[in-house]
Amino acid sequence: MLRNENGNLENFNTDGDLIIGPKKWKVSSDSILTWGMHKYDVIDANKNVIVLMAEEKETHEQFHLFLIKENKLTLRKGAYYFEQKRLKNQEKYISK
Repeated sequence: MLRNENGNLENFNTDGDLIIGPKKWKVSSDSILTWGMHKYDVIDANKNVIVLMAEEKETHEQFHLFLIKENKLTLRKGAYYFEQKRLKNQEKYISK
């Protein structure tokens, strides 16, 4: 789901090809992580974080994903908390 310009949630995948649940993944010897139908370069990894990089097919813009290991007993606040914080305090996020 994504938020539209009014802040309402909308489905972002209308193709019907979204698969929810665990996906198999593998890393090749040249540090390419294949996860479902996606491929990422493994940029860095340690016991707490894996940094992945990919490229948007049409614009060739590069983006990074950070996979962070968390302890189930001390989880951080979820994305919903931060979405609501932004929605309720929009004036704090305006650059002057």
